[in-house]
Amino acid sequence: MHVWISFPFCSMYVVAVVGNCGLLYLICCEDSLHRPMYYFLAMLSFTDLVMCSTTIPKALCIFWFHLKEITFDHCLVQMFFIYTFTGMESGVLMLMALDRYVAICYPLRYSTILTNPVIAKVGLSTFLRAVLLIIPLIFITKQLPYCRGNVIHHTYCDHMSVAKLSCGNIKVNIIYGLLIALFIGGFDILCITVSYTMILRAVVSLSSRTAQQKAFSTCTAHIFAIVFSYSPAFFCFFSHRFGSHIIPPSCHIIVANIYLLLPPTMNPIVYGVKTKQIRDCVIRIISALSANILILIIINQEAALHQPMYHFLGILAVVDMGLATTIMPKILAILWFDAKTISLPECFVQMYVIHCFVGMESGIFVCMAIDRYVAICRPLRYPSIVTESFVIKTAVFMALRNSLCPVSVPVLAAQRHYCSRNRIEHCLCSNLGVTSLSCDDRTINSINQLILAWTLMGSDLCLIILSYALILHSVLNLNSAEAVSKALSTCTSHLILIFFFYTVIIVISITHSAGMRVPLIPVILNVLHNVIPPALNPMVYALKNKELRHSLYKVLRLDIKGN
Repeated sequence: MHVWISFPFCSMYVVAVVGNCGLLYLICCEDSLHRPMYYFLAMLSFTDLVMCSTTIPKALCIFWFHLKEITFDHCLVQMFFIYTFTGMESGVLMLMALDRYVAICYPLRYSTILTNPVIAKVGLSTFLRAVLLIIPLIFITKQLPYCRGNVIHHTYCDHMSVAKLSCGNIKVNIIYGLLIALFIGGFDILCITVSYTMILRAVVSLSSRTAQQKAFSTCTAHIFAIVFSYSPAFFCFFSHRFGSHIIPPSCHIIVANIYLLLPPTMNPIVYGVKTKQIRDCVIRIISALSANILILIIINQEAALHQPMYHFLGILAVVDMGLATTIMPKILAILWFDAKTISLPECFVQMYVIHCFVGMESGIFVCMAIDRYVAICRPLRYPSIVTESFVIKTAVFMALRNSLCPVSVPVLAAQRHYCSRNRIEHCLCSNLGVTSLSCDDRTINSINQLILAWTLMGSDLCLIILSYALILHSVLNLNSAEAVSKALSTCTSHLILIFFFYTVIIVISITHSAGMRVPLIPVILNVLHNVIPPALNPMVYALKNKELRHSLYKVLRLDIKGN
């Protein structure tokens, strides 16, 4: 059951982290969002990130790996962060209600009341209020004598669950916890209620129905955030104190986790949907980050691009997305969260997938080179040679070739005996990097890697060089300089990508022998080799290819004037 519960929790956590990081990035980078309302939203996003990251990773470790242990000091630290940032979230929601009150009831004085210094002061006051009230709670909890076991029926260190393990009198803890809840939650809810009562009275007095709707629309996202935050909080508070004999413990645990996870998940979604400025920024960023998907959509929708050259480009976009998705999440996990561990089976799977996609990309470059050769050297026979059937067959052949040939790489790596070291100086699982950890002879792995590189990359590079040698020979025989320029212009995008792709591979091969002396160079080059092409390919083709550029403008509904 724990495993099934963990999947929605994990999905919500991912949405919460991505959504709130996205909001923080937008508010930081977009000048149009440098306003009090969005500063408060940034505070809310930061609070949400800390709040859910304090509990959910540990809960997932319990669900997935049965890592149920936590030291008492770590438990108190977790408790401090949970209650501090829960109190801060309540305070930020109260500040956002006051912001809406000033904006609607005193619009002319809004910019003079909510200045940047005022926002900084009230934000800091909210944080200090939570910290100063929670520190005594942690202190009195630590002073209790504990002798009733060391197991709490919860996924995180809840104050009452920990206090109930004590043999001493916990009335002080109960009373102080109640006072904190009333002082923070009660005071904030009272301020929010008063603010919205004043807002409602001001809005109802407006004569224009349009003005009323506009005023209410600026509050809807905040009202949703209040409901998501306080509803599960009230349930947890009252059920823990007055309904422990009626409500099953498992239900209380689930709702308590939802209380800490639902607001961080829903807030960026609600504000993203309901706030026009954020919605517009998100659309622009998604458009910029989804270049390969956009290429696929354009090729699929535009009949003018239903040609072999663009079919190959579509396949290249799919391969690029697969390659980037295989390694980038792990690299970001290493850089952002210091998550440097990976199991040996996962490492072998990553090794295999990387070899598959790199070989596939090389193969698609060969197909594109042959396509250009036929188009320039045999233009009259091009429609009959490079047919749709030809494109499908070559794509299937490349997929099979690059799925079957690299199988030997992880299989041979798995045969090695790993006995001592378990650390590779890399951010992805390269064949020689992993096998260098083995205690036995890895000559067969090196030979296999060399044969595979020459069989796949070597043959592909030879075919590409041959194709472009024949293209160059054919083009130089043309009489018209304009015809020469036009013929070569159809190859420039392809040549730029080939140059980058194979240059990095050659440099990696040359520097590999010096890897022990300068280990950082192969690491950086490997990352560049696997990350830059997926980002570079759609940009180069969109900039250099006239048909694709015009189709891109059309799909994005931009006006084209001239060429």
